[in-house]
Amino acid sequence: MPKIHPTAIIEENVSIGIPAAALLFGLGADKFFEIFSSLFNFYGDFSSSEKAKKSLLVAALGIAVCGTFVLEARQLRAHFLEHRAADESFMCAANIKPLLRETGLILVSGGHCFDAGGYQTAYNASFMFYWLDRKGFNICVEEQSLEKVREFASGGAKYFVAQKSALAQKPDLAAELKRAFPLAAKCDEYFVFDLEEN
Repeated sequence: MPKIHPTAIIEENVSIGIPAAALLFGLGADKFFEIFSSLFNFYGDFSSSEKAKKSLLVAALGIAVCGTFVLEARQLRAHFLEHRAADESFMCAANIKPLLRETGLILVSGGHCFDAGGYQTAYNASFMFYWLDRKGFNICVEEQSLEKVREFASGGAKYFVAQKSALAQKPDLAAELKRAFPLAAKCDEYFVFDLEEN
């Protein structure tokens, strides 16, 4: 029976705290509208020109806040795109995607099935499905074998996107796969085996 990771308990406790956080957010929003409406009631004591000046000040403040958020969002997006472009897996996916001519599911190397403490891990490598615009399956390092890959092939997987570092942890596995399946594509990080030619 698999052990339950302590983070699963933490996540459960966090979900219990969501209603309380929602109530606090609602109270904060209510207070904001109270202050905002009192600001407009405060206008009643001023002449039309002073009201116009104050309205322009509030509008300028609103524009400044919105502009700050937009600028920050653009900088975050540029930072994300810059780092993604430098990622070897992303570059590899961009290069191999046009070479995967058969439509259908793929099998992708994932992480380890268990961590050092023996707890199950979320070993999914979901980024590769997104970058290759495919659906399919992940296989964790400990389960990688020629027999297992053949099982996924009979279950509908057309390609095996195998991470070289994951294959290296199973002696002779890369050589066995190369003997069993044609190499459809490769890059520094991955081999892609054509499982249709089984």
